[in-house]
Amino acid sequence: MKRLASAAIIALTTLASAAHAGEIMPPIFGPSKNSESKTRLFAGLNWTFGKQGGGLSTRVGAIYTDIDSDDDVQGARVFLDLDLFKQGGTPSVFVTGFKGTTYGMGELGLGYDFGNGEMIGQFGGLMNHFEIGGNYGFSGSGMNGYVGVTSFKFDKVQPNAPYEMY
Repeated sequence: MKRLASAAIIALTTLASAAHAGEIMPPIFGPSKNSESKTRLFAGLNWTFGKQGGGLSTRVGAIYTDIDSDDDVQGARVFLDLDLFKQGGTPSVFVTGFKGTTYGMGELGLGYDFGNGEMIGQFGGLMNHFEIGGNYGFSGSGMNGYVGVTSFKFDKVQPNAPYEMY
């Protein structure tokens, strides 16, 4: 029995060491994902249309973005929406959140219309220098739409250089 056990141990150690003799283990590469967070001021010019009429409005505010190197974007905006030529619109303030990729994202938020004293829901889409969407007044002003240009751009983030782990 001792001979059988000794032979088995010798055979296993010989085969195991010979199988990996002269081999170098390849390196394992660590994660290379990177992200950047920024807060910037922005301005925009929108054409509004709908139940309340239409015309030009301007938006000024701040935008926070968190962009990953795989082009995922999430963030938030706080802005003031102003009727540019006194065409019947009243000042409104909005807080919105958005999520998507650097090529386009969806946006949802809430606002308050100072002229009507009304809460407003906002939905839409954002892209580099462009936005489109709608507002819904919860107290009866109904649905309004907008299309506009903005100063914000969602910059791509470069991935970190991969590093080796052993």
